[in-house]
Amino acid sequence: MELGAGGDEEKPSNNESKLENSQKIRNILGYDFAVKKSEKQLATLKKKNGKFVGRYYYKKDSWKQLQPSEAQLISNLGMDVLAIFESNPTSADYFSFEKGLDDCKKAVDLGKYVGQPTQSAIYFTVDYNPSDEDYPK
Repeated sequence: MELGAGGDEEKPSNNESKLENSQKIRNILGYDFAVKKSEKQLATLKKKNGKFVGRYYYKKDSWKQLQPSEAQLISNLGMDVLAIFESNPTSADYFSFEKGLDDCKKAVDLGKYVGQPTQSAIYFTVDYNPSDEDYPK
């Protein structure tokens, strides 16, 4: 710390201000992972003030699928699970009412499998950047 102009007031030095700004930027509330994290890794996230962990729904046997035991562990550590359904929506052709309804049914079934509370949200991904031609005229 440095003394202020009056000599009796402390103000942060330039380096301390940079550190404070850096810490503000790093005040992250949640994390998104495609793969399962260990209990130790999740506990570290919680210690860093983590409030939620985003994990994926896709297929029960998929490498990126959130499993019931992992959801329970995240919950036991005092963090929420942010459920994200992703089934490879990588082109405009993917999107239709029927496909949306099918994905919704799959997501709800996977939420039940994981033990997700009813009336809680499941988010859906779009994994591509549409071109101008993809938008309706």
